[in-house]
Amino acid sequence: DRVMAADLRSHFLAVQKVLPIMKQQATRGAIVNISSVHAMQTGPIHAAYAAAKGGVVALARSIALECAGYGIRVNTVLPGLTCNAHTHRWLAGLTAEQKADKEKEMSRNIPLGRIAEATEIGEAVAFLASDKASFITGASLVVDGGESSHL
Repeated sequence: DRVMAADLRSHFLAVQKVLPIMKQQATRGAIVNISSVHAMQTGPIHAAYAAAKGGVVALARSIALECAGYGIRVNTVLPGLTCNAHTHRWLAGLTAEQKADKEKEMSRNIPLGRIAEATEIGEAVAFLASDKASFITGASLVVDGGESSHL
């Protein structure tokens, strides 16, 4: 329940609050949700997380269809492994050498050979929110360094 509330219901409630305002303004707008590559590919012990993140993708697609007539675009970014507060907690207490080894291990399945920086995910969000993405709605943009592209 905690995972579903944090990773799916929060998106639903945020959109529920902002859409009436966006529709009243009668101007174009964009909503960009954050999901995860776990929405497409996952592993053991991630059932709730994967289901919630898959729900975010489905929610965005549905709302994109409902809001297209208002000029409101709704898209989703699906990050892969990203250097953020969560990954810092994984690495807390390790020596510099242990951290380097752990980062190398976590990156081994990423074709670009490294973990994403949070700013790289932010750039994808900024693009989808910008006028440069004016004809993109209901889409999911995977930002994972190619990890989901290989077997």
